Amino acid sequence: MERTDLFKIMHNETTIGGVSVIDSAESCRLVRIFIDPRHQGKDIGHKVFALLLERYPDAEIWKLDTPSWSLRNQHFYESLGFGKIGETDRGDRSFALFLYERKE
Repeated sequence: MERTDLFKIMHNETTIGGVSVIDSAESCRLVRIFIDPRHQGKDIGHKVFALLLERYPDAEIWKLDTPSWSLRNQHFYESLGFGKIGETDRGDRSFALFLYERKE
């Protein structure tokens, strides 16, 4: 957690989600973004990512991974301009992680 920047997502003085980012030189890793299901589908995720782009203007590449079974996440990240660049071996998990990247 020392290397991770953590942010709360607020709405009307109530925490409705959070974001964690690892900033390393010219790239950032979006570790997690989560929004209370009651607030999903309201364009909040897009607004939060726009704020992250402002917060990390030197990031030339954004990276993340998401479970292969999470079609909703995949659609969301692709709508932000991320493209799938690969996937992990399933190893001892029952699913692979899809790797995504966005270049600025």
